[in-house]
Amino acid sequence: MGYVGLFLGLVLVAVAVYRGWNITIAAFFGCIVFIVTGSLDVGESINSFFAAWGSFATSFFGKMVFSAMFAKLYEVSGAGTAIAIGISKLLFREHVSRGLRVALCFAVGIICQFVLVIGGVGPVLGIFMTMPIFFPLMKQAGIPRKYSVPALVAGALSFGNVAAGAPTNGNVMIVNHLGGTAADGALSSYIVLAIELLVVLFILTKLALKSMDKGETFEYGPSFKPLADQKRPNAIYSLLPMVVVFVLFGVLNWNINVSLCVGIPLAILMFYPWLPEKAGAKNSFLGKVANLKSGLSASVVSTLSPLNGMAATSGMAAVMKMTAAYNGLITAVQGWNLNAYWLTAIITIVMCFVVAGNATSMNIALPIVKPIAESTGASLAAVGRISAVAGSTFDTVPYSGTLNMFCSLCDCTMKEVYPTIFVATILPPLGATVLEILLCTIGII
Repeated sequence: MGYVGLFLGLVLVAVAVYRGWNITIAAFFGCIVFIVTGSLDVGESINSFFAAWGSFATSFFGKMVFSAMFAKLYEVSGAGTAIAIGISKLLFREHVSRGLRVALCFAVGIICQFVLVIGGVGPVLGIFMTMPIFFPLMKQAGIPRKYSVPALVAGALSFGNVAAGAPTNGNVMIVNHLGGTAADGALSSYIVLAIELLVVLFILTKLALKSMDKGETFEYGPSFKPLADQKRPNAIYSLLPMVVVFVLFGVLNWNINVSLCVGIPLAILMFYPWLPEKAGAKNSFLGKVANLKSGLSASVVSTLSPLNGMAATSGMAAVMKMTAAYNGLITAVQGWNLNAYWLTAIITIVMCFVVAGNATSMNIALPIVKPIAESTGASLAAVGRISAVAGSTFDTVPYSGTLNMFCSLCDCTMKEVYPTIFVATILPPLGATVLEILLCTIGII
């Protein structure tokens, strides 16, 4: 009954989110199933849920609030649009076909997210910095907004979280459990990522063109909408605050909150001439301050729903880990008698479906596989890289906190984005896992 409850709880959460239920309420549904089928103490389960919820919220609240404020400055000043227009002038030439234009637009969104993640910014923060650039590009290309989530999620999770050498939690797991460095197995990692990128771009482009042929186009949602026809700074000039934050955090290893606290006032000072004024203000300065106050306040409020959703999934995971079925599942997979490479992939994929997280699934799989790999002479570098790719397969299930955050910020529902999410961020990583295993088996590591 426990294993059935574990599965039913996860399926119930996925279906509830897909049907439009708030992720927090859906997480409660899952917890109820875990408590009933796992015979858990109700009071202890509730305490565990909110302890995990609070731990997550405490860790990420500052990062998300400051990132949202930073992104809002790029939105209201037109700096994000300026960067997008600069990129479009380089990419969207007159002779470029519509299909290539759409593919190039998706490539920009994916690569921006990828660069931010491997630079240490991470997927939760990277979306705030990418949206001001990516959305205006999608507008110019005419791509429906519902395709923003699959592209941004792919760049952050399918590619950024998997890349060898990146400062991600998954690579930390590899070093902690297997030793070596985060760059071990880089050759196979980047071969797989390059091929997977082409596949994802092909899928997204085909699906987007099909929607565009039906008359669908891009419309801004309420969370992000740059002003039309406003004066804006130069594209290169607009990049400078982003570059400063990136260098402080990714190169000089400053705390991300401190880095953003430098970037926000810098952006205000640099973008001041282009900040809009509040209608009816008595003078320009007070009008800009009033408009800035309302804009930054709105950006803070916009982070509360996605933060709560991600924290709720952490709380649900804490309750799930209390069940005997969860612990029994881990014990069961330890006894599977398979080739080390395939065992790594299967365990990581199974646990990724359960916990909806790359690093968490790797944290479970790697300690199990390491002694098996060592006893059979399998490469630990290969085991690490296989686990990293396999951990990107089901980290975009409907109960993924990161996916729900991306949907909320992009003003999309799970129902409208998930068919594309499935074919663009679950199926390609499954194929990439098989490719990674084959490359490692023939010695390309």
